[in-house]
Amino acid sequence: MFKLPRELSDHNPLILSTQRAVQHRKLSFKFELAWLKDPNFLPLVKSIWDKPCHTTTTLDRIQIKLKHFKQFFKGWGFDRQGSQKKKKKSLQEELLSLESLEENCLLTSEHLSRKTTIITELFKINEEEELYWYQRSHDKQLHDGDNNTEYFHRVANGRKRKKILFCLWKMGLE
Repeated sequence: MFKLPRELSDHNPLILSTQRAVQHRKLSFKFELAWLKDPNFLPLVKSIWDKPCHTTTTLDRIQIKLKHFKQFFKGWGFDRQGSQKKKKKSLQEELLSLESLEENCLLTSEHLSRKTTIITELFKINEEEELYWYQRSHDKQLHDGDNNTEYFHRVANGRKRKKILFCLWKMGLE
């Protein structure tokens, strides 16, 4: 068990892991929405697409260019995801050390500005992770509202229907 730095809240999240080993899957290609936010993405696409391709038909040319695109970005995306994870981990460690320093004494203006920069960078990384999981969720609730609101509304309305009294009977003791 270990604690993470306070990124979004005033509480430190605790992590408890019960997994022993992670099995690695075969690396497959998926276009990531987060790539569009990377400033290097479009120049890389242009450089790959502009490479000469010697074929007789237009369809063959497009297929070869798409194959080159897939081959390059398969590795590029995997490397980028790994570097983002490493960057996030190092930023979290630095934020945690700044927080422990803050608990002992007041932070200098340089430390405060660094802490703000770290939190901003972590927000960007978290936004990319959110896009990653959004793309894989295939869940309608991300479109219709978070937190299972429709489900909870139905449960609450069902309870309300059970508690309604439609009529009262008078039983006499005559």
